[in-house]
Amino acid sequence: MTAIPASGVSPQSADGDTPPNIVVFLSDDMGWGQPGFNGGDEVATPSIDRIAEEGIRLTQFYVAPVCTATRGALLTGRYSWKNGTGVRFTGRTSMGMRLDERTLAEALRDAGYATWLVGKWHLGQWQREHLPLQRGFDHHYGLYGAEIDSFSHHRGRTRDLALDWHRNGRPVVEAGYSTLLLADEAVQLMDRHDPSDPFFLFLPFNAVHNPNDAPQEYIDQYSHLENPKQRAQLAVMDLAIGQV
Repeated sequence: MTAIPASGVSPQSADGDTPPNIVVFLSDDMGWGQPGFNGGDEVATPSIDRIAEEGIRLTQFYVAPVCTATRGALLTGRYSWKNGTGVRFTGRTSMGMRLDERTLAEALRDAGYATWLVGKWHLGQWQREHLPLQRGFDHHYGLYGAEIDSFSHHRGRTRDLALDWHRNGRPVVEAGYSTLLLADEAVQLMDRHDPSDPFFLFLPFNAVHNPNDAPQEYIDQYSHLENPKQRAQLAVMDLAIGQV
């Protein structure tokens, strides 16, 4: 996870200035030692490394080695067994994160921030009250569930399975690789936003979660490595972070 944080959550600071914008990137199931700043040497990650170099590295944020528990803890500040996410969701055994949990998005929205979720949710998708727009976000673009084909945006390798690509509660059919589409959406939101108002952008990628797929030109670059598709996912995600 890499983040560009801001201090303070009041709509105006003491001197009347607008508080800083907040951007949080979250990678999905990336290995601790994969980015360059943690010693990774298989895939160049200059954008991630720059954030680590110029910012503060928080090295003791322990949740669980899976995606749902990490997102839930990040948004609530509570352990997964308290916020209702458990280790991970399996089928419909859990409807989603507990509804009595206050999210970071809700707190920032109440403090005057625009709140945007661009990316993967997977904190509740079977009932409307668990969806992002009901959990503090003004805008959502991306997927609800655990994994998708990153090109077709369906939940699996065939189009027989459900489309899981949405903008503000409505399914959308768009061509493109999911990681780059998410970056484009984030850039457009920032470009259109009134600079006098602060925003919170949460960008949880579905990369490098399985199914591992990426543009072929990137896969070819890492064909000499084990699991070249996963390495290619990481390279494209770093590119997307740089674009944002």
